[in-house]
Amino acid sequence: MNMVKRMIGFFVVAALMLGFAAEKQDSFIPIQGFTKMVLVTENPLDDNLNFIKNGNDYYYLFENVPDAINLADAKGLVFYYHSSFDLDYFKKQMSYLTRGGDVGGYECYYGYNASYGDFRLVDGRKINAQLVFNGEEWLLGYPLILTGY
Repeated sequence: MNMVKRMIGFFVVAALMLGFAAEKQDSFIPIQGFTKMVLVTENPLDDNLNFIKNGNDYYYLFENVPDAINLADAKGLVFYYHSSFDLDYFKKQMSYLTRGGDVGGYECYYGYNASYGDFRLVDGRKINAQLVFNGEEWLLGYPLILTGY
């Protein structure tokens, strides 16, 4: 009887641990091909990293980034891509992408990428990304472009 209680306790603890592990989605695999990335946080990261502080936010520029990015402290991510990528490239990589109109002469799109865990419901659709073409390069921001076009 004591062994049965231990086994039940083990399975309960294991189920709880798996539930917590599945709930926390803190890594994200970006769309490949970016030339640089900006990570925006509300709190400073490692003291060895260069950053620009603007208001309450910290902006970190990376030219070489690992395949998986830790999102635990991220307020936003902005990826820069060559102008040689066309819109079809991004449409194939995302769950969906739709035109949002022009802002200041720039092409703006909004969409959803399932590998980025956070999203907002807008008109009944999940939105977690903004894509802008400024004539020279593509900027892809999660959840928005927080660095300017």
